[in-house]
Amino acid sequence: MIFKPSSYTPITGVLIAKAIEYAGGLGNYFAMVTGPGATVGDAMVTHPLVRAITLTGSTETGLRVVRMAGLKKLQLELGGKAPAIVLEDADLRDAAKKIVTGSLRLSGQRCDAISRVIAMDDIADELINYITKEVSEWVVGDPRDPKVRVGPLIDTNAVERVHSMIDDALMKGGKLIHGGKYWLTYHEPTVVDNVNRKSRLALEETFGPVIPIIRVKSVDEAIEVANEVIYGLDAAVFGRDVGTLWRVARSLEVGEVTINDFPRHGLGLFPFGGVKESGFGREGVGFSVEDVTELKTIVITYG
Repeated sequence: MIFKPSSYTPITGVLIAKAIEYAGGLGNYFAMVTGPGATVGDAMVTHPLVRAITLTGSTETGLRVVRMAGLKKLQLELGGKAPAIVLEDADLRDAAKKIVTGSLRLSGQRCDAISRVIAMDDIADELINYITKEVSEWVVGDPRDPKVRVGPLIDTNAVERVHSMIDDALMKGGKLIHGGKYWLTYHEPTVVDNVNRKSRLALEETFGPVIPIIRVKSVDEAIEVANEVIYGLDAAVFGRDVGTLWRVARSLEVGEVTINDFPRHGLGLFPFGGVKESGFGREGVGFSVEDVTELKTIVITYG
């Protein structure tokens, strides 16, 4: 196995490699290389001795790998735009708490982060009140401070991109409920109501601490809004009626649906992966091994 961490986060990769080294797993089985994807990554993807590739990254990078890899086994975990659908019979206080955690953990810089809240119009105002109260308790700053819950984004370009998406939503009729300020590599947790379905904040992967609220009038409309993006990684649904929850979960074009909680994957004891432009293949204990295993059939005939 050859591991190439992102150029933005090489130190994390080095620490993982050290942990494997301490466990006695290097030798001829594991190596790590660092460097830009356009040179090191391309060389790895196109090398004839590389027979399987697993990538966690953007959809753009995944498409590049697909074009270059040729006839190799691929496992791609790419972008996401997880919706949280909140039905009329949901426990709104509980839903708000979990939505905020699912949106703001690691400053929203997760492929499985909740990045759209699709709320029934009748309960949207009450839900937003609970969400705003929760968000106000998330302190922004240096993550080494125990009181801080929202740290920096990866760089200033990421902050400016997130803020431009908020501006686009506001210009298209969105209403700023909370936050909205940014400085250096920090962006305040931000809540925007009445987000237009065709705005960038409704359609593009955010990768930042923003909670867009899209109001709908029916379950069918909620499913339609959830499915109209190019991504299909994770989704969450909050409610009580099992029949409705099951219908929504079956109708969502995603790799995983979490009911009454935010998406999380832990040790990977169940398969994790996406559909559409969120990639293909499944990660997780056992599932990843299966994805990169070549099956061989041997048929024996005795005379």
